[in-house]
Parts: sequence; structure tokens; C-alpha cells
Amino acid sequence: MAEERWSFPSTPVLVIAAVALAASGCGGGPDLRSSTVSATPTSQVASGSVNASGVTVSGKVGSIGVTATAPTGVADVGTHLIMSAAPPSAKAFGVEVGAAPPVEFVLGNGAQPGKPVTLKFDLSGSPDLYSKFTDSVRPVIAVEQGGDKSKPDLLLSNWDTASKTLTTTTDHLSNFQVKLVDVGAALDRAARQTWQTVAGSLDSPCKGKSDITVGTNKLTLVPSKPGVVGACLRDTGAGIAVDLTSNSAQYYRVAATPAGKFTNTQPLPGAEQLAVALHDSFDHRSGLLTPKSTGTLLFPPGTASAQVHLDVDPAALQLETILAGLDMLGADGDALVAAFQTSKAGYDCLVALYQSWTTPNKSDTAGFTKALGDLAQCGLTGAEAAVGNQDAHRVLHRMSVAVSLFTTLPSQLLANITGIIGEFTGDNYLEFTLALEISGSWSGTWTTSDGRTYPATLQVSQDAPVKAKMDIPGRACGANWSEAKRNSTLVYVDAAVTYGSCANNTWVLTITGTSIAGDDTSSDGTHVDFHRN
Repeated sequence: MAEERWSFPSTPVLVIAAVALAASGCGGGPDLRSSTVSATPTSQVASGSVNASGVTVSGKVGSIGVTATAPTGVADVGTHLIMSAAPPSAKAFGVEVGAAPPVEFVLGNGAQPGKPVTLKFDLSGSPDLYSKFTDSVRPVIAVEQGGDKSKPDLLLSNWDTASKTLTTTTDHLSNFQVKLVDVGAALDRAARQTWQTVAGSLDSPCKGKSDITVGTNKLTLVPSKPGVVGACLRDTGAGIAVDLTSNSAQYYRVAATPAGKFTNTQPLPGAEQLAVALHDSFDHRSGLLTPKSTGTLLFPPGTASAQVHLDVDPAALQLETILAGLDMLGADGDALVAAFQTSKAGYDCLVALYQSWTTPNKSDTAGFTKALGDLAQCGLTGAEAAVGNQDAHRVLHRMSVAVSLFTTLPSQLLANITGIIGEFTGDNYLEFTLALEISGSWSGTWTTSDGRTYPATLQVSQDAPVKAKMDIPGRACGANWSEAKRNSTLVYVDAAVTYGSCANNTWVLTITGTSIAGDDTSSDGTHVDFHRN
């Protein structure tokens, strides 16, 4: 049978990851020779001294065979490389399904190698581990950083099915542990968590319409349909505010006609901070209302008519899905935000990527895979640029490796993820209309194009969208008005004749708190003027 090897992910990314992990080099030495030492039944498993050909140290930790091979230039001749059994570490990943005993490597008095060291983990004696490998369950090598076992860095590795060995290369010696993580489950759970969270009851005093009085005008804000976002009007003294309360798991772009200024009004966790920052970096015409949060849209003083548009933001949702999956692989969202803010190169890369994302669907696994790969590259770009900042460097590198694991999933598993995303249900589009309250009885005149004027009455039953009944007694005819569209200053209504010799038409209305004036769009000179009774 042909020898099978798994590479997580492709070789070019593996090489970049190994280079990006290096924080510093220790300088080369003379040609060195290898030395192999047998394991001893103590905490120190094996040791060897660097000589002209380098050094090789082999031993067993539990049932796992471990070999470290370093080339010429790793350290000065005579420097010891010591392998020891390390203390057990806590379960670091939410989707961890197994782990080998940890092993520690120390070079000299804790120096870092001047050349990359190759590590081989022989799992042939641990069928309980390698038998769990599947398309979804993959091995990773966790590297303890700075004594913090809860946030290990990750190393990519190559798996040789025939010899049951896992191989990686590193420029940083520390504690290493082979861990098995269910990568497919991480992304699957993240997609379900992010896209299919059921919204609870809306806790807002403005589930229906909201009314306020400003001066002599009474304003009303009406949703296009009951939904998971409530909107309340408020007079700030410096303008009209629309306070939004979302009980949805979705992100919404918030825009308005005429334009208003949107502000998030509560503290945001890391992933949401990142989404808002990315959105604001290229879209200055709208804000981003995050899941189950609040925000305020402020209009200038005197605004009496406006439309507020809320659209699901697919890029933010896709980012949230990936970050939720990364969190299950130990890449903390808040730490990522801080790291990207530290690295301009990584952040600029992320901005460009965010702009390119579109809504995934069932058939678009290639697009989703590309988005994952691009995100991994942004992490590597940021990690390489942040070598001087060890915290940012490690966080971004860990993220890039974790995302790279996602890209190795087979197409059928990614199709499942994009299927979940593509099929989510919810309120994708919401709209609120700000209008003057005009419900009630109005009286006035109807003037024809040839100058004849007749008394007319108007009974308004709904402010927004406008619904009304017009009667013209002198012409013995009447019609029902129904709003067709509006902008910041004008309202268009379609008139459907209910009796008499009038004709169906469309009126364009100018509305104030005390008057309604309209022109017939199909008959120049024909207009109506009404005043509140």
C-alpha cells in the first residue's frame, strides 16, 4: 500500500508559520555532530550534547516516542539539549478530543536555538490517539508560551500514516504537546451558535410604534413589521434620537435617509469590537448594530421625516462565525482584537478581506475556503510584522494556524457549514419610518387644472405608511389613499377611486404638522390643500 501523509495545511503555509514563530535567533556555531541518548525512567527522559554534526535526542514520554533533531549551528559545541516529561496541562480547547503527555525541551540554560529544530512524535504505541484521526479530527502541537498553559501557541505538522509519526519544525523550545482537535465540530458549532441563535422576547418599551412631541409637532416612528429590533424616539435637545434595542443574533448595518449619526451605546466584546472597527474603516454612511445590543441614531434638529434601514451584515456574521470557531481552538477573541490593533499590516490586510466577503451559500464552499485562507494569511502578515511585540506575535500566529486547520476540511464538511449559514432564518431587512403624526380629520379644497375649486375632506387612518380616505362632495366622488413611497421631504400616495367620476392617480404630498398639500402627478395644476380640523 502506498504511504499516506497528511499535511496541515499546505507546505508553503507550514514554512511561513515556522518562520513567523521565531522571535529571535541565537547565532550560529561551528559544525556539530549528532548524539543520541537513551531514555531514563526519571523526569529527565533524555539528553545530548551538541557537537560538530548537531544533536539528536530521542526518548519516550509515556507511550509516545519523541525525537528532536537539530543541525549544525543550533548552539555552541558542548551545549546540552535536555528532554523531560512536563507536568500535565489543562484542556486548552473546547473541541479537544485527546492528548499525548507533554514534553519539555531545554537548550543549555534556556537559550533558544540558532537553527530550526525538527520534532518527531511517534504515536505508533498509542492507537487510542491515532485511531481517532478523521477528516474532521486533526492533530495539532500545542506550545506553552511564557508559562501560560491556558493559551498555548500552535504548530502545524505533517502526519505520516504508515509510520504513525507527526513531524514539525520550530525555532522556539518550550513545552510541546500533541493534541487532537475536532476542527469540523469547531466550525460547525460556531456556525450554529452564530447564525441559528433563537432570539428571545424583545425587551423594549417600543415594540410597536413610538411617539414624542417636539414643540408643536407630534412625531411617530413605525416599524415596517414587528421584529427583533425595537426603536424608541427621544428628543435630545440637540436633535431627534432613535434608540435601537436588538434581541437578534444578527449584525445589522444601520443607515438612514436623510443620514443620521449612529453610535454603539454599550461595551462590546472582542469579536464585536473588531467587526465594528472594520465596518467603520470603510463604510462611513452607516453604523453596525451588534447582536443583542443597543445603539442610537441621531438626526439633526428639525427632522420630521426619515427612513431607518437595517440590513443583516453578512461579512460581520462570517467574521463572528470564524472567530467563534477559533475561540474553541484557543484563539481568544479579545486578544485577537488587541493584537490586530497593534499590527498595522495585519489590520490593513483584515480591512481589505472584510470588504471582499459576501454572503456564503450552500454551493460556495470555494469562496468560504478562500475567505478562511485569506484570514490565515492576515494573521501571518500581522505576526511577521509584530515580532517586536511578543504578545501580539503569538496571538496572531496562533490564529493563523487555527484558521489554516479549517482550510484543510474536505468540501463536504465545508458545504455543511456554508449550508447552515445559507439557510439561517431571521429578519434580514427591517425598516422604520419617522413621520409627523397626521391621523385624524382634515378639511380643505381640491382644485382642478382649469382652476375650478371644490370643498374636500381627508380622513387619515394611519401616519406611516399613510392610509387615508378623500371625499370631494362637490364632485360626488372619493378615493382611498395608500402610501407608495417617501423620501425625506415628500410622500407619494396612490389614489384608488371608491365612488363617482374621479380617476385613479398618484399624489405627491408635502406634509407639515398643520397642513397637507398635494399635486396630481398625472394632471398639471390639479392639487389639494388640507388643514387639520
